[in-house]
Amino acid sequence: MILAALYFGATYGLSLEALGFSAWLLRLALPLLILVAIIFVGYQVFFLATAGQTPGQMLLGLKVADEAGDALDLSRALARAFLVLVCGLPLALGLLLLFFNPQGLSLADKWSRTRVIRA
Repeated sequence: MILAALYFGATYGLSLEALGFSAWLLRLALPLLILVAIIFVGYQVFFLATAGQTPGQMLLGLKVADEAGDALDLSRALARAFLVLVCGLPLALGLLLLFFNPQGLSLADKWSRTRVIRA
């Protein structure tokens, strides 16, 4: 909810206080959001660079690979994790594109040149 408020506030020039968020909540929320983003990117990079898949992808029998089908190196895993985070912020529109892409690619997959394939 706070992410949505940040997005709409930045998009439409509204302050978060005008949307009903108090100053103490904002001082608490920003460091927590940064911490969550760091943990998310670290989690993604660790698992994608070492195993090629996160635990959830392992359960589903999926794997992330580069365009040639090879495992991701550290820089590509970092790029993909960061792009997934960024594409997920504005109401997940960058990730929803995978439903309309004939190849099933999200915007993050296109930009980082990765694919989600069957393991």
